[in-house]
Amino acid sequence: MSQIQVKEKFGNRCWFIPCEILQDAPSLIQGIVAKMGLTMPEGKDSYTVLMQYLDGATTKMLFVLDNFETPWWNQNSDQRAIENLVQQISNIHHVSVLLTMRGADAPGDIHWDILGSPEGIPTLSLDAAVEAFCDVSRKIYSLEDIVQHLQPLLQELDCMPLAVTLIAHQAQRVSLPQLMKMWMSRGTAMLKKVGAKDSRLTSIEYSIDLTLKIVLNSPGGTCVELLPVLSYLPNGVPLWSGVLKEIVSNSNDVDMQALSLVNSSLVYLENDGLKMLSPIREYLQHIYPIQPNELDKIEKFYLDYIANLPAHNVKAASLVGLHMANISKILHAKIEQSLGIHHFKALERLSELGIKFYEPTLILIDLALSQQKPTLEIQLRLEKASILRVMGKYKDALDQIQITESIIKTNQFGLLRAKTDNLLAKILKEKGNIYSVQHEYDNAKRLFKAAQSQYEDAGDQLGVASCTKSLGDIHQLQNEYKEAEDMLQAAKLSFENIKDKWGVASCMESLGDIHRIRSEYKMGRELLEAARLQYEILGDELGLARCFWSLADICQVQDQYDEAKQLLHSSTYHYEHIGDSLGVASCMESLGNAFKMQDQYNDATEWLQKGRSQYENIGDQLGIARCIESIGDIHRLKNEYHEAHMLLQTAKDMYETMGNQRGIAGCLWSQGDIHHINDNYTEAEKVFNEAKSLYELISDLHGLASCMASLGDIHLLKNDYLEARMLLLSAVTIFETIGGDATWCQERLEKIEHLVQE
Repeated sequence: MSQIQVKEKFGNRCWFIPCEILQDAPSLIQGIVAKMGLTMPEGKDSYTVLMQYLDGATTKMLFVLDNFETPWWNQNSDQRAIENLVQQISNIHHVSVLLTMRGADAPGDIHWDILGSPEGIPTLSLDAAVEAFCDVSRKIYSLEDIVQHLQPLLQELDCMPLAVTLIAHQAQRVSLPQLMKMWMSRGTAMLKKVGAKDSRLTSIEYSIDLTLKIVLNSPGGTCVELLPVLSYLPNGVPLWSGVLKEIVSNSNDVDMQALSLVNSSLVYLENDGLKMLSPIREYLQHIYPIQPNELDKIEKFYLDYIANLPAHNVKAASLVGLHMANISKILHAKIEQSLGIHHFKALERLSELGIKFYEPTLILIDLALSQQKPTLEIQLRLEKASILRVMGKYKDALDQIQITESIIKTNQFGLLRAKTDNLLAKILKEKGNIYSVQHEYDNAKRLFKAAQSQYEDAGDQLGVASCTKSLGDIHQLQNEYKEAEDMLQAAKLSFENIKDKWGVASCMESLGDIHRIRSEYKMGRELLEAARLQYEILGDELGLARCFWSLADICQVQDQYDEAKQLLHSSTYHYEHIGDSLGVASCMESLGNAFKMQDQYNDATEWLQKGRSQYENIGDQLGIARCIESIGDIHRLKNEYHEAHMLLQTAKDMYETMGNQRGIAGCLWSQGDIHHINDNYTEAEKVFNEAKSLYELISDLHGLASCMASLGDIHLLKNDYLEARMLLLSAVTIFETIGGDATWCQERLEKIEHLVQE
């Protein structure tokens, strides 16, 4: 009311009327008259005096009726009389009325402008909450304290304005870490202004109790039956109109009960879901604790919900994402109570939905393991190992495998031979996966072969096909493309026979990658596009991301850089959506290389440095080496040869440690080019020949052609035209075969023809 705009419009004709002591229409009229300072002529009542004054006035006036819910919801008052009073005051055109009240049903047929949002009083944005907290606490915090301590605390409170204000008062004497501990241990009991009498502005619990009192005294008071369930669920009830009846025990008139709670502001609507702010939820759990029968119904709903998720994992993940905090809470409570096979099946399905579900799933698996249920321990540990592997925690994954291996070998649980063989096959396969992602290919190959043999003995066709596919992928990584192609074709046929669409798609992807690496781009693109379409149908976001990346790589080699960037952004989107840090890093690296090929060196370096940092955080040495090589190559292109040579040598040393021949060859070619530019032809020829031998060994046609072109140019500069012509013609033939750009080579050949004629 002290705002300049308000004063300019209403002057001193603004009256703030606190309604908490005005219980009915007569007391409300008397309160307004007294606040305005109107005199009472003898023989006239307060209502007549008020209305005559308002009708006779010509200037604009403002009435703020604060806590209007007190007279409005008072059971002993005449609500119709209050409604008529507000209606008549509001009908006077120069009078404005502002109500503050709990609940969404304002009185009368007046077109009220609702401040905030139709769903209730809005919460603060995180930035606004931080600003408000600092203003009230009168403290200045470092950026580190804000990010590490203050923001998490405010997020715990859902940035509820009153909660932020009250906890900020506490911060005048208590550190941020201590405030978080107090909130975790005492909850809403600590959200009050110390030394002040409890009121709606000094105590969260007092404020909530006021609202509860109004709800209990209202015609829809039975809605409190929903409070135990709604206060128990952190996500509230997403898409509530179709879900609430299945979750609550008493579903009579449940929709109207829910709307009554929304009207009271204890519950708010968000994206078609019913939610409670954290402080309200925490307090109501103490007053209305959840009952065992209600927990049983919530558990049944969520176990059925998970079991009936669509096979399309992207759709399934988006549905589960709305409920994940609820699922974690109910499964935690029920697993702790009594672990069953239905819980394991739910955890197994959750782990299939992507990386962002791994952390909560791991917490639940650890809880399940602590229950010491022998019949489920092996399956739980294998599931945990698989998740840890994908998260890059290879040592932890192997620890789980070794424990499981020990249990099976000693047959502690008296398992049947057939079951033991099948479990051992799964263990060998998972160990092979762990060694494979750590580039220990020979160990991985040995384990996959052993697992394949076990699956064959058990008659498990899916297991056999899966191992064949993994062996094909290992051969590809070792540049043994013929063996890789044969195995992947065999695996694809097996997957087709057992109608495993995902297996078929993964084989097409791997075969497409082999053609891509061998510079057979037309066939590579066709297979990768086919795999991408299949992954799209199956909802496999990780498969989609990989295919987009590989297709982008083909575009880069064929100088289609803008299309490559678009594909890489698509790949990045999917990797980020599923929380795959390694995939995001590979896209950053590829974007850097795309900018490099367009001579945009600053952008290229920026993306490559981002990719390198990401790889370092993950601990991926191969990715780090590739980024260092590419940055070194940028220095080469910028004629900064000393820096280039040092970086390329660092990358080459790393590749040699890993036994990565493709990486070694790439560094050698770039180092050879530096010698070539600096007219050190003898050393350049030696290095180019080393690179050429490696490219021949791994059947990299693009690399091979590049080496031949460079060697041809050296022979041209040495006036050895015959050898130069032979090498350049070979390079042109290869470039034309793989769809590469042979312009530079053809220019050199024309120069040779011209020199020979002279």
